[in-house]
Amino acid sequence: MQIKFFLIISFTIWGFKLQANDSIRYFFVYFKDKQNTEYSLNKPEKYLSYKAVEKRNKLNIKIDSSDLPVSKDYIKSLARFGFIKIINQSKWLNGVHISTKESKFKKEHIEALTFVKSVIYLATEKVKEENKKPEFGPPSNPEATNNYNISESNQNYWGKAHNQNNLINAIFPNKMLLNYTIAIFDAGFSKAYQTKGMQGLYSNAIIQDFVDYDNSVWEDDRHGANCLSFMRSNSPNQYVGTAPFANYVLIRTENAALENLNEEINWLLAAEFCDSLGVDLISSSLGYTAFDDINTNHTYSDLDGKTTIIAKAADFAFKKGIVVVNSAGNEGKGKWHKIGSPADAENVITIGSVDMNGFHSKFSSYGPSYDGRIKPNFVSMGQNAIVNSPGGNYAGNGTSYSTPIFAGAFANYMAINPNLPYNTIKKALEESSTHYFCPDSAYGFGIPDFVLANKILNPENQVIDYLHSKTDPVFFQDLNIHFKSAHDQNFELMLYYKSKGKLKLITKIEVYLTKDAWFHNADLLKTYNSMTPKKLKKTDALVYILVSKDITIQKIIPIIK
Repeated sequence: MQIKFFLIISFTIWGFKLQANDSIRYFFVYFKDKQNTEYSLNKPEKYLSYKAVEKRNKLNIKIDSSDLPVSKDYIKSLARFGFIKIINQSKWLNGVHISTKESKFKKEHIEALTFVKSVIYLATEKVKEENKKPEFGPPSNPEATNNYNISESNQNYWGKAHNQNNLINAIFPNKMLLNYTIAIFDAGFSKAYQTKGMQGLYSNAIIQDFVDYDNSVWEDDRHGANCLSFMRSNSPNQYVGTAPFANYVLIRTENAALENLNEEINWLLAAEFCDSLGVDLISSSLGYTAFDDINTNHTYSDLDGKTTIIAKAADFAFKKGIVVVNSAGNEGKGKWHKIGSPADAENVITIGSVDMNGFHSKFSSYGPSYDGRIKPNFVSMGQNAIVNSPGGNYAGNGTSYSTPIFAGAFANYMAINPNLPYNTIKKALEESSTHYFCPDSAYGFGIPDFVLANKILNPENQVIDYLHSKTDPVFFQDLNIHFKSAHDQNFELMLYYKSKGKLKLITKIEVYLTKDAWFHNADLLKTYNSMTPKKLKKTDALVYILVSKDITIQKIIPIIK
């Protein structure tokens, strides 16, 4: 896949060579404005790709000053200082990422310039002597091209990915994904193309490294390759990811050996790069709270969705038409306990982790955001999730894994509903989820059901009433009722608690529905949540009886403690 794009980046070439253990300090310089720019809002094709402009037109996104490149005059003025290196620039935040090895440098030197708004300190790194990375080429025996023969009746289609994909009732991959582009931000994608089912990845994926700027991601960390496998793998009946037919952009933003604010800047620059390419969705299994320099640590009050650099970057990405899916974090059992950033950003879809039975993973970070918004937004299987790797399949843990499983399913879901607004399809997904009526700081809106959400979005001409029933539902899914009426009618829903063989009526609900209207109900879940563990016995059960014009259904749901 080849994509033509415009990317305006300024670099300063330096004559000095960094010696072993040199101390390098990093800063971000904010400019006051974008004066004297040679670009115009009326001619976006001069600085945005065709696909990026097309997306803005399709989504009715106004091109504004944040799309204009940073002033070249300001960059030239900074470049005159012999003690700084300009690494890259950000048009969204209107500034430049710089470094210096001059110990006497003070940010006041730069802040004194009339066009500079402020300068923030990012990090100090000890730079070791550069070692040439080994070069990796494509596998000697590339696999065949993608197999598009999909049979929804084949229950073994997902292979070893079945449990994790089936939990969220992922829609079978659709060819509409051929026009959809997913970017993954991570620490590296070591030998990802050698994984069975990743055919064509080496030659077809767009790659970029915003850590070392060495135009390679294949020899760095494996974490990104693992995350990619949950989406990109395509070996029917052996292992199939949730979005095998999408186009992929693989970007290294994380330095696995360090933890500092440079990585938030890298994430920002990667997001701008994705915007220039017209990327549709970013899957990011990254999050930041504490750093090597404790003076730069985030506090919980920073996680309000608008304070950290990376949350601002995620918000900009969303405003430019990019869906951002990010992991909640793995601090559930730690002192921090909470989500990280950019998981706190308002428009980021934050994903927590559950096990194969749908119960919250103890390691999965909790919300809410500091300003009280529901986080995580959804949960997916991140406990004993099956990874596809060059060495085979194995179980792994983390919201890093629940995130791409969800992200691939969400991409497929969006791709087959290309003309519907984002908020509409997200709302339908929330309505399909287990905790929609009682969202909390562990599950958010709960485990989504993508097949159900798609039915909500695309009404069929029904002649009889429909009660949604997922294959192999987990406990929380069983406690939700999704009923669609084929008529204008009154129907009854009776909820019981069964103990020692006797049924005790909890409530009786009478509902009037018009033709094709949906009724979503989670009274069983609310009842379960209201009972204390001491009251519950494994011999007890919750029961519902639904009586409508066309159907009468009774379902007994055993208590799981």
